[in-house]
Amino acid sequence: MRVVRRLLGLLAAAAVLALGLAAVALALAWESAPRIRGVPVSRAQPLLQLRELARRNDPRRARPGQLYVVHASPAELELLVGHAAAALGGAAQARLGDGRLTVDASLPLRGLPGGGWANLHVAFADGATLPDIESLAVGRLVLPSWAARPLVELLARVVDPGGGDTPPLRSLARGVRLTPERAQLVYEWRADVPQRLFARLMPPEQQQRLQAYHARLAQALRATPRAASVAALLQPMFALATARSADGGDALAENRAALLTLALYATGRPLVRALPQARSWPRLPWRPVVLRDRIDHAQHYLVSAAIAAGAGGSLADVLGLAKEVGDARDGSGFSFDDMAMNRAGTRLGEHAVSAPHALQSRLAAGVGDADIAPSVADLPGFLPEAVFVERFGGIGAPAYVRMMAEIESRVAALPLWGPLR
Repeated sequence: MRVVRRLLGLLAAAAVLALGLAAVALALAWESAPRIRGVPVSRAQPLLQLRELARRNDPRRARPGQLYVVHASPAELELLVGHAAAALGGAAQARLGDGRLTVDASLPLRGLPGGGWANLHVAFADGATLPDIESLAVGRLVLPSWAARPLVELLARVVDPGGGDTPPLRSLARGVRLTPERAQLVYEWRADVPQRLFARLMPPEQQQRLQAYHARLAQALRATPRAASVAALLQPMFALATARSADGGDALAENRAALLTLALYATGRPLVRALPQARSWPRLPWRPVVLRDRIDHAQHYLVSAAIAAGAGGSLADVLGLAKEVGDARDGSGFSFDDMAMNRAGTRLGEHAVSAPHALQSRLAAGVGDADIAPSVADLPGFLPEAVFVERFGGIGAPAYVRMMAEIESRVAALPLWGPLR
């Protein structure tokens, strides 16, 4: 018994010591204010830079077994880091040097009473696979490389877990080289990565949920002889969401699944491309999906809604603006009517998160186009870049701001939001 009591005493002392060290670490890491302040992320040139970076490094063009190089300039790296931090409610900056990358970020601590901020300073160096971490500081808590590496590895395993014969995404990396002019990542592409990544993001429970909405969509489409309106499809999908959310179900997860299913169908991106088991699900008959009699409006609306419900409204707004800026330069032109549909869809996705049950009830009761999307027939569209700049001065100019304020006013006045306020 004496040995047992001594062992229990040592365990208790170790637990107290561990809690004490954790409390000290938290006290050192916590700060009351951010060191890095956010900057506007919706300007035209940064959006075009990110769009070009994504186009240049599109993995869909990669061939299995071949080596590829992803390279980013200092400005592009700064944008990527900034947007990643903004998605978490914070801000970040990145600086490239000879064999070195430093990242400073301020992220909100939402789970703590009274809030607070985690101000990070991370230094990376060239690595044989991924960047090697040199040091990590969180607030006044400074960790050397030997202490920081296990924490980074733990985070990597959470974000990109391995298991079985599934190779982690980080195993694709074949080296990182950092110079003042650019950051380069060499990787070897694998054909199974998209499906394995999707399966990781969509656990079995979520796949079963998507299957239920796929089946309901197939049923609704079979009852629709011609074009299917977004409003008409929202009703049966959210009637199902209402039923599945009853008795303590996850209303937010149901809303996300319903919107994702609709967005994938409207844009012609079948789920079977990433989820092979969907081949056994009911076939979806083809019907054009329209909103206020236009297919492109339905696509803008539903994609923005799905993104906002899954990743936040600000991301949906930025992506919608990025597409219009790109269209103005080398596509169909900048369209304020598309921007209005982006904004209305984003608002729907935001309500799917903030008022999941109320939105389900409203949509399940039946809505029309005028309830969910503003009138846009008088809004300028298909403006080439030169015409857009001449008439509205570009992104952020007074004329552009006035037009966006008008769009926001129309979206805010939609009948759909009345019962949700």
